[in-house]
Amino acid sequence: MKDGQSTRHNGKQANTGRPPQNSVSTYRRQNGGIFEWAEVPAEEIGKLIQAVCGRGRAIICGTTSNGGALSITVLDGDSRIREWPSSIETFRSFADWVPTELELD
Repeated sequence: MKDGQSTRHNGKQANTGRPPQNSVSTYRRQNGGIFEWAEVPAEEIGKLIQAVCGRGRAIICGTTSNGGALSITVLDGDSRIREWPSSIETFRSFADWVPTELELD
């Protein structure tokens, strides 16, 4: 997509997930601060990736635009599972749940 262009779905402007260019303030989560990938042990990240990719699915890892949470998307054909863990506990809960949900056990 080129600058200035946007996609439309059902006649509505697409949500790009970014604040307007002329925005003066930025939003930060007030209830948990910033949660970064560096706070998750590499071994736990690796186990999640192995559980998903080892069975032919894909995983996209990133952070939210405000830096308040991780962003994880699991791709399974046309299906997507999206989660935004905001603490080590919510990451671990998601990592334990995904293999069961995808029937990867």
